[in-house]
Amino acid sequence: MIQAIQLNYFTSKINSSGVVQWSKIFRGLINYQSRARKIAVGVSGNVYVTGEFQSATMDYMTIKYNPATGDTIWTKQYNGTASLRIMEDY
Repeated sequence: MIQAIQLNYFTSKINSSGVVQWSKIFRGLINYQSRARKIAVGVSGNVYVTGEFQSATMDYMTIKYNPATGDTIWTKQYNGTASLRIMEDY
């Protein structure tokens, strides 16, 4: 039996004592890949996660999370082409 692997964005806030404050998962379409590529924290503490997910093409999603609750404040989606990729730093 062949099973599809589904990759998702996973974001978690952990305090200085190592206690998980909140965790969120962005799931793309079933049997397609979603990969978080970058994370940033703004001056007001908001958390920004951006990455790519596959639909008919390779699309891009940025999610802004509330720093206290992990609630999604907004999402922005760019419908790209399969030939585009977010640059990775190594």
